[in-house]
Amino acid sequence: KDISVLLSWCTGLVDIGETLQCPENLAPDELVELENQAVLTNLKQKYLTALSNPRWLLEPIPRRGGKDIFQVDIPDHLIPLGQEDPSQEGYRETS
Repeated sequence: KDISVLLSWCTGLVDIGETLQCPENLAPDELVELENQAVLTNLKQKYLTALSNPRWLLEPIPRRGGKDIFQVDIPDHLIPLGQEDPSQEGYRETS
């Protein structure tokens, strides 16, 4: 049995924004605010990427399993139409 051929599901989309490296010299209150947005502590010198507009696909898409960056062709009819939700914006750590 070849475990490298696992099936996974693509179930949602996010818009990917700018990536920045967290500076070492942030004021404590700025660091706490950024940690709250990132839902992660000890951010100094970590790379963060802004994510926004999370939304579910109208149905999941099967794809071969994998890690890191991947590309999925999503049929237009599965992409939900609607308004962006700015309350869901934030930063996530990237490597």
